Amino acid sequence: MTDCPNAEMRDRLPDLLHERLDASARAVVMAHVAECDDCRAELALLREARVVLSSGVRSVDVASIARVVVARARVPAVRTTRSPERKPRRLGARSSPRCSSRRGRRRLRPRPARRR
Repeated sequence: MTDCPNAEMRDRLPDLLHERLDASARAVVMAHVAECDDCRAELALLREARVVLSSGVRSVDVASIARVVVARARVPAVRTTRSPERKPRRLGARSSPRCSSRRGRRRLRPRPARRR
C-alpha cells in the first residue's frame, strides 16, 4: 500500500472516522476518498483497528509474560564462585633468552648497546 500524495486529506481520515468534521469538510474528504484508492484502503484499515481496539481486548500483562518466558528459558547456570588463583609460574633458564645457566646459577646476559 502506498501513501496518498495529498497529505492534508490523509491527515483528515481519522477525523472523518471519529465524526469530528463539519458538513462541508466531511463532503470534501468523502469526495476525495471516493476517488483515491490509497485513502479508501487507509480508511478501511482505520475502521478495522477501531473495531478491534473497542472490542474489549484485555490488556497485556507484561509481568506474567516475563515470568513465563524466564521459567521456560533454558539458560545455563552462571558460576558465581571464582576459580582459585593460580600461582605464577617460574621461568626456567631455557625459557628466557636472556638467561644462561652455569652450574645451577643464573646470570643475565648483558644487553647489546643501541646504535643511534
